[in-house]
Amino acid sequence: MSSPAVARKPRNVEESPSKTETPPMRGPMTTIGVLFALLTLHIFTLISSDLIPGPYMDEIFHIKQARTYCGGNFTEWDPKLTTLPGLYFVSLAEWKFLSLFVTLKDPCSVWNLRLTNFFFAVAGIFLFHRILLIIHPHYTNSSKFQLYTSAINLSTFPLLYFFTFLYYTDQASTFFTLAMLYFHISGSRGLAALIGAVAVFTRQTNIVWVGSLAALELFKSYRLIMQTVARTEDLKKITDDKDLQVLLSPFLSLLRNPTKSNLRRVAGFFLGVLVEGVPRILGYLTVMAGFLAFLIHNKGIVVGDRSAHQASLHIPQLFYFTAFTLFFASPYLITPTKVKAFFFDCLHRPVRVVIAVGAITAAIANFTYAHPYLLADNRHYTFYIWNRLFQRHHLVKYALTPVYLYGFWAMWDELRQRGVLRMLLFFAACCAVLVPQQLLEFRYFILPYLLFRIQLQKPSASQVVMEFLLYQAVNAVTLWLFLYKPFKTPGTGELQHFMW
Repeated sequence: MSSPAVARKPRNVEESPSKTETPPMRGPMTTIGVLFALLTLHIFTLISSDLIPGPYMDEIFHIKQARTYCGGNFTEWDPKLTTLPGLYFVSLAEWKFLSLFVTLKDPCSVWNLRLTNFFFAVAGIFLFHRILLIIHPHYTNSSKFQLYTSAINLSTFPLLYFFTFLYYTDQASTFFTLAMLYFHISGSRGLAALIGAVAVFTRQTNIVWVGSLAALELFKSYRLIMQTVARTEDLKKITDDKDLQVLLSPFLSLLRNPTKSNLRRVAGFFLGVLVEGVPRILGYLTVMAGFLAFLIHNKGIVVGDRSAHQASLHIPQLFYFTAFTLFFASPYLITPTKVKAFFFDCLHRPVRVVIAVGAITAAIANFTYAHPYLLADNRHYTFYIWNRLFQRHHLVKYALTPVYLYGFWAMWDELRQRGVLRMLLFFAACCAVLVPQQLLEFRYFILPYLLFRIQLQKPSASQVVMEFLLYQAVNAVTLWLFLYKPFKTPGTGELQHFMW
């Protein structure tokens, strides 16, 4: 017989359960964490001690800046860096703390600085575990295999896991953003806002996720106040989605009764939303106000190297992201049931399909960009994808339209279970993070993908196993190419390595 916890409806991401509902981490999760740490440390040692002990690619700039801070110089800034210095301060604080217990010959050596991301990776597997338990309470008393395997899979997600071994900002940015989410859904909004500020200080685009949590929390107050404004039976005639019913309730009320008294009544409800909701998101608003001040002072979001990082309307970034998601979430998104449902929808809604295909085609034709870095840097996988696929023929970029269409549909089909409003907010956040980026860079997809994957409900045992095998296969190939298949730059003979 199923326990009561199993039968409960999965909780929405923005809801705040009591802190006693999540059981403490012990037993299998601790064992998994230790094994993960040992394996990751072995790979880390292989890379940092034997094969690539010196700074590689963008590490040259990050490590140089961190060492500048280690020397006590906080005024010098490398103009090649584009993100705020949160990672360097974290590394400095970390090794200042460790130096209280052990003697460090060179706290800011390449090894020690890279080890910062190792610590984030190990802490991250436990963080994923806690987030999954809160968002999916059915994991508490059942489906523990899916829970543990999902935590492993998320922690070894190939893009994120690869940058555990280099001194890049991805691990820190991801960890702090997910920590912000964890404290938000745990009910500690003040601490979530504080950690959100750290996340933004690590990578500026994380302000989008801070704003997303503020919007979800404000809607929570809106829902509590507005759900009694209009009659439920009237709303059900418009939509079955409860979020949209709540959102539309005051406007439907005004349509039914457009009197001054009712207008004042509805206005009073909106005022009540502000009175109730704004104090709940004051921490997030403070972070957003601080970020706005930074934008004004900095005259833009990029800290340095602005000529190579100019904002653009790069709409196809969303298409690349959907194809990316379709690949890494294929055990969940490419199933016979889902494919059949997609074709069924296409057959019964041909007008929508034509409009969608037209919109995708128009966006590809008018808003496709090829950044100079994408065309010139043959160390990244994206260079070969672009040159050997997209540039093979000018029609190839249009031929992938069915893949993009199915990807959007599959993601929508999964996210709509959590409400149309939350789904739209997620896609809006993805637009804000990805569309301004002119460079096709898979690292930009890490957080949007993980936040999508976290929301998938009740994966089967076979799905998480297939996901595990996929991730580890990609990790094995990626690390093997990176470590054992270097190549030399023509002319200089400098040794280079393939990487994301």
